[in-house]
Amino acid sequence: MQAALTKKGLAAKGVVIFVLVNVFLMFTYGGVLATSHFGSSIKPGIKVHGVMLGGLDQAEALRVLAQAYAGEPDREVNFLLGKNKYIYSYRELGILADLAGSVQKAFDFGRTGTVQARYHEISLARSGKVDLPLRYNIDQAAVMKKIDELARLVERTPRDAGYAVGKDGTFQVIDGQPGIKIDRQQLLAELSQANLSAPVLITLNPKSIVPQVSASQIEGKAPTELISEAATTFDPSNLTRKENLRVAAEKINNRIFAPGEEVSFNEVVGPRVVERGFKEANVILNGKFVPGVGGGVCQVSSTLYYAVLKANLKVITRSNHSLKVAYLPVGLDAVISGNEIDFRFQNITPGYLMTKAEITGGKLTVQLFGVPEAKKYEVKVISKVIATISNKVITVSDKDIPLGKQEVEQKGQPGYKARVTRELWQDGKPVMSEIISNDTYKAQDRIVKVGAKPLLPGDLNGAQDTTETTETTEAQRQTDE
Repeated sequence: MQAALTKKGLAAKGVVIFVLVNVFLMFTYGGVLATSHFGSSIKPGIKVHGVMLGGLDQAEALRVLAQAYAGEPDREVNFLLGKNKYIYSYRELGILADLAGSVQKAFDFGRTGTVQARYHEISLARSGKVDLPLRYNIDQAAVMKKIDELARLVERTPRDAGYAVGKDGTFQVIDGQPGIKIDRQQLLAELSQANLSAPVLITLNPKSIVPQVSASQIEGKAPTELISEAATTFDPSNLTRKENLRVAAEKINNRIFAPGEEVSFNEVVGPRVVERGFKEANVILNGKFVPGVGGGVCQVSSTLYYAVLKANLKVITRSNHSLKVAYLPVGLDAVISGNEIDFRFQNITPGYLMTKAEITGGKLTVQLFGVPEAKKYEVKVISKVIATISNKVITVSDKDIPLGKQEVEQKGQPGYKARVTRELWQDGKPVMSEIISNDTYKAQDRIVKVGAKPLLPGDLNGAQDTTETTETTEAQRQTDE
C-alpha cells in the first residue's frame, strides 16, 4: 500500500514539474514572441558593420549608418594572377552599399523563423555577439565592363609556331606559345558571392589555350623560293615622299605569313602619323592632289599588290585610286587610306609566305618568297585600257599675271576605264584566265591661268614673250592615300 502511494506521489510531482517547466517556457518564449512581433525598434545589441543600431527605429538607424559609412574610404577588389595584382575600386565596379537593405536586415533579426530561432537570435543580440555585414548591390553591367577590361590586360592569344629571318638571312623556327583566357562568368559569380564587407581577394585561374600549329608541323614550309617580284620608280629628289616610301617598305620587309593567313596592309604598316616617322607629301583627295601625312605609302601598297597578282595569291579587298598614278599601268594600283580603305590578300600557298621590300635610288622593289610548290604556274598579269575619258581645259583670268602670259595651275590628265586579267600558264599552254578588276579613273581638268594685268609702256616688249608655265612634273605630283 505504501509503495503504491509512493508511486502516485512521484507521478504527481512529475506532472507538477512538467506544468511548471511549460509555464516557464510559455512566459519566456511568450515574451520573445511578443517582443519579436511588436515594436518598431531594432533589437538591442544588434550592430551592422560595427555600427550599433540596437534600440533605434529604421529611419534613425539609416541616418546613423549612413553617417558612419560616409567616412569610410572606397573599398577595393584585388584580382591576383601569379605575382601580378589588378585592383579595382567598388565604385569602378559598380558595387554600392545597400544601406536601406542593411537596416532592414537588422530590423528583421529576431523577428523571423521558429520561436526557438527567434529566441536564439535575440539572446545573441543581447550578448553583443551580432554584427551583421553591410549589404551591397552589384551593377552587373558595370562589373562585366571592368571584367572585360581586365581580360584585355590578362588574356593572351595563342601564338602558332612560325618562322623568322635571322641576321644571316636564314630562317629560324619560332616555337608556339599557349594563350590564356579567363572565365568572365566565373569571376562575376565569385564576386557576387564574396563577403564585400571584408577585404576581397579573387585569384584568377585562366584557361590555357593550345596553339593550333606546333614547330613540328611547319618543318619544310619555310619560304625559300622567289615566287614573284614587282618594281616601281619614283623621284628620289622628293625627300619627304621618299622617306614615306622607306618607312612603309621597312614595315613590310621580312614579314612572314602562315598558310591561309589573311594579310592587311593597314595592320602591317600601321597608322601613317608623324609620331611613327611619316612625313607630309601629296595625297589624292576628292580627285585632287593635296598635302597629307603619309603621301607616297600607296606606292608601296600598289607595288605589293602587283607582286601579289603575279604570285597568284587571293585578293580579298582592293580599291584603285580616283586618278591614274604614274608609277604603274592602270588597274595595278591599290589605294589605302586611314583604316577605312585597306588592301588585303590571303596566302593560299601550301607553305609560309615572306614579303621583302627594298629601296635603291629611285626604285622600289617588292619580292614574295614561298615554298617551291607555290610556283606551280607561270602567271601573266595583263592591264588593258578599255576607254579613255577626255579631260577639259579650263582657262581662268588672273589680274596678277601680265597680258599675254599664262601659268598652268593644274596640268590635268585624261581618265580611263581599265580591265586587269590574270592568266595562268603551264608547260607553255594557258590553263586559266580570270578578270581581276574593272576600274575607272576620273579625268582631271587642265587649269590654265591667263594674264589680265594691264601692261605699262615699258612692258610692251614683254608682251611678245612666249608663254610661261609653272607645271610640275608628274613624278613630283604623284601620290597615293
